[in-house]
Amino acid sequence: MYAQNRRNLTAHYYKKDDYLELTDRFYARKTITGLSFVLGYQLAIRYPASLKPGITKQSRHILFDFYGSLGPAYRSNKNYNRNYNTASDSLLRSRHVNLSDATVKSYLEENSGVTFRPALGIRIGYRL
Repeated sequence: MYAQNRRNLTAHYYKKDDYLELTDRFYARKTITGLSFVLGYQLAIRYPASLKPGITKQSRHILFDFYGSLGPAYRSNKNYNRNYNTASDSLLRSRHVNLSDATVKSYLEENSGVTFRPALGIRIGYRL
């Protein structure tokens, strides 16, 4: 598994000692590298073959794929040209909870380390 995400972000914050509102525009990069063990099951879709109830046919082409995975991943977060300091500054929060605030906060955390990444999913596939 490998994922990389790069973004230009804007953080609105104030200094804890003088409450002067400031804006910081910075560049953030997240990288995740790891291996996962994946286990799954494929199930062919059944569909009605006639108007009579209970009579179905199994599709030769369309299937569901149920899967789960677990594995270690190394995560690295880096920020560039950032003026915001978590020790001396505080983020301004919007009046309503929104995804933008959570995204900026997750990118401001500069950390690296190994984590375990579980995943569950369903895919719809077409067999040739």
